[in-house]
Amino acid sequence: MIYLISGSPRIGKSTIARKLAEAVKARVVGTDQLEDPNQGDLVIFYSDAEKNTMTPNERVEAIIKEAKPIIPSIENIIKQAIDDHQNIIIEGVHLFPAYVSDFIKKFGKDNIKAIFIGSTNIDLILQGMAQNTSPNDWPRDFNQDVLRQIALFAEAFSDYLRGECEKHNLLYKERSGDFERDGVEVVGECAENLIF
Repeated sequence: MIYLISGSPRIGKSTIARKLAEAVKARVVGTDQLEDPNQGDLVIFYSDAEKNTMTPNERVEAIIKEAKPIIPSIENIIKQAIDDHQNIIIEGVHLFPAYVSDFIKKFGKDNIKAIFIGSTNIDLILQGMAQNTSPNDWPRDFNQDVLRQIALFAEAFSDYLRGECEKHNLLYKERSGDFERDGVEVVGECAENLIF
C-alpha cells in the first residue's frame, strides 16, 4: 500500500508519517529529499522579518512551482513500491491534490491512500511551533514576528489545500488543538485503510 500524507508546513506530517510507518511497517520518503538542490529555496524564511517579503499566497505558488519537477520521481517511487509489493509512506508539502488524484487514477485507489492535513487557525499553528522543542526544528530560533509570518503561510497553504481537496474529492483533515489525538486518528484511518 502507498500512503500519501501531505499538508501545510508546520502541521506535523513527518511525525504522523513516522507513527504510521511503525503501525504498517513501511518506509518513509520525504518529498524534501527529492528536491533539486540547484533550484534553491523558493520559500525560505529569514530570521529577519523584514527580509521575508513574499506574501503567504506567493509562498504557496512558490511551493506549487517547486513541486512540479519532482512529481516524476514520486511517481517512480510509487510504481516501484507497487511492483515490489512494499508498503511505503510518502510525505511532504509537494503532494498537491491534483497530483495525488492523477496518481490514484493511474495506479488505482486500491493501491493508494491519501490524506491532507492542515490548520487555518493561526493561534493553533503558533502554539504547535512553540511546543516543538526539537534541536533540529528549523524555526526554533526565530522571533515572534517571523513565527507569525510562518503561521500565516501555513494558514494560506491549508486553505488552498482544503479547496483543492474538495475539488478532487480527497480527504482533508483540519488539525484540532490535540495533536496527539489527531495523530492517532490519522494513523488509525490510514492503517485501517479507511481513507476515502
